[in-house]
Amino acid sequence: MKRIFVSILAAALLISAGAQAGTIKGKVTCGGKPVKGVFVSDGLDIVKTGARGEYTLKSDKRQGFVFVISPSGYTVPLMDGLQPKFYAHLTEPSGVTEVHDFELVEQNQDRYTVIFATDIHIKNNPQLHDKELVRKYLIPHVREQYQKNLADGPVFMMNLGDLAHDKDWYNFDWNIEKAYNFLRDEGYPGPLYSVMGNHDNDGATTATPQHPDEDFNAEWLYRKAMGPTYYSMNIGNDHWVMLDNIRYVNTPAKSKDLNIAGKRDYTIGLTSDEMEWLKKDLATVPEGTNVRVCSHASFLFEFPAGKGTQFTSNEEMDEVYGMFTHFGTMKAYTGHTHRFQFARNERYPLVRDLMIPAVSGNVWANGENQMLGIDACDAGIIICHFRGNEVKDEYLTHVYGEKWMRTYDMNAVQKYFQTDEVSASRLSGSPEWTDYGKGDRKNMVYANIWMWRPEYTVEMYENGKKLTVEKVDESDPLLLISPITNKTFFKQQKFVVCHHLFRARARKPKSKVRIVLRDETGRIVHETVMTRPKAFSTTTE
Repeated sequence: MKRIFVSILAAALLISAGAQAGTIKGKVTCGGKPVKGVFVSDGLDIVKTGARGEYTLKSDKRQGFVFVISPSGYTVPLMDGLQPKFYAHLTEPSGVTEVHDFELVEQNQDRYTVIFATDIHIKNNPQLHDKELVRKYLIPHVREQYQKNLADGPVFMMNLGDLAHDKDWYNFDWNIEKAYNFLRDEGYPGPLYSVMGNHDNDGATTATPQHPDEDFNAEWLYRKAMGPTYYSMNIGNDHWVMLDNIRYVNTPAKSKDLNIAGKRDYTIGLTSDEMEWLKKDLATVPEGTNVRVCSHASFLFEFPAGKGTQFTSNEEMDEVYGMFTHFGTMKAYTGHTHRFQFARNERYPLVRDLMIPAVSGNVWANGENQMLGIDACDAGIIICHFRGNEVKDEYLTHVYGEKWMRTYDMNAVQKYFQTDEVSASRLSGSPEWTDYGKGDRKNMVYANIWMWRPEYTVEMYENGKKLTVEKVDESDPLLLISPITNKTFFKQQKFVVCHHLFRARARKPKSKVRIVLRDETGRIVHETVMTRPKAFSTTTE
């Protein structure tokens, strides 16, 4: 089936340099009435509907889609109970006219909610039982929050990529289309807007002289099942841009995995078509609009030191940065890193990149409940509440509900490390990780505060007396002792450091320590009391 569809896609969409432009036309209506001034795009150009709701696009159809950019105050119907019907596949060769109409639905968007899920990684792996975990934890959790928030306005679902896992498409007969169908059939609520992750590509494809664009080739099934890889829509006061910043390379190489034809490698950035479309899209946005962008890979990251971005090219990131910060701060929602971080960087001071942790932890593979992220954050979902220009976000873990941090009594942690054979073995092969069996850690308290933001202040008090708190770049102690199936992150330095780890030295071993977070105004946004002594083990909460 795959090779047949690829040949059809190649014939219809991968046009030659001399292909003739065709016409795409249609109407945009709401309740049977035309809607004027709505933008429609083929992923390259953007046109506006006329007085009768009509549009006409001259297009070479190379992106394979036409989509409507829904205006504020409108949404679109669902095509299958989950996916919004904002796009249509182009099925005729270039040069042939196609007609595609779009229907809008009026919606009060003064207040709305977005539930973000990223890196779901449904693999159909019988050892991980990932489908069972999705069915047991993720879907009921999302459905509960969806129903709860509907009372306060419309709710939108956003999937930030890696719904499937390219390495195991053929090992476990489970590709991106099957992963999507699983979510739909299990009752995941919609509308679900998605962006593409690196693992959502088909690793069995390779570039050929006839079709040298490996990134486009590998996207074939995502495009078939889930639509455009980049697009935009307006919700309330916000213009949302959904970008594909993964350029799949898949350098040819032998693989032990069934049918995989390369290294599954990629670069991070935008294609030239996407970059040109983005400029045109942002040109349609009125001044004063909040512009928000979603992508799989984060825009910011601390590794390697000094680079400031995950983009392969700083120059390309500079160009994107200039486009978005024209509207003020660049408000980004991203996945990929399997960690929780409100990222900031001096090179790009106007970027506010909310790096959302994986709902699968580290691919359903780490920790006692298989849902521990690489920064030891408990897996969960981000829920953002948009109220005009105000935004409030919350993080709800699958197992424990709302949870801001995990605390450690280092007296217990150090004793554990000094006698634990598992951590000793792992440390011997991974010297970058912190050896908590060494050093002076007497009476220290550590807090892994994944809800920490750079503008927050962390305070710790022992019997009312303020302790000296410092932020440390060390690994989280729980990860090093926990059950681990996905061991790849032990081999890469960029995964070692937890960027929201704080410590202070208490005076006594059995005193309670109060931990307080304050925002930039000095207001307390969260506090917790840690009772000591506190045990440490693989089940530490």
